[in-house]
Amino acid sequence: MEIRFKDIIVTYEVNDQGICHTGYLFSDGISDFENYLNVCEKYFNPVTLNSWKYENCCIELMKEGPDFYFLFHI
Repeated sequence: MEIRFKDIIVTYEVNDQGICHTGYLFSDGISDFENYLNVCEKYFNPVTLNSWKYENCCIELMKEGPDFYFLFHI
């Protein structure tokens, strides 16, 4: 499913039981990503460079060409 807000797109995948196992956060502006990156660095436990752990979820900052997005997965 994909949900679009003003400057953000949230996409998630669910399994056969209806449980979300992967999510993506895309932004139209680099300043938004800097804000999200600051939140990750401040509140979540670092795993590797640009990767954090929150409870049973991993959050990764991904880059494809000039585009960045956040990947959430269990």
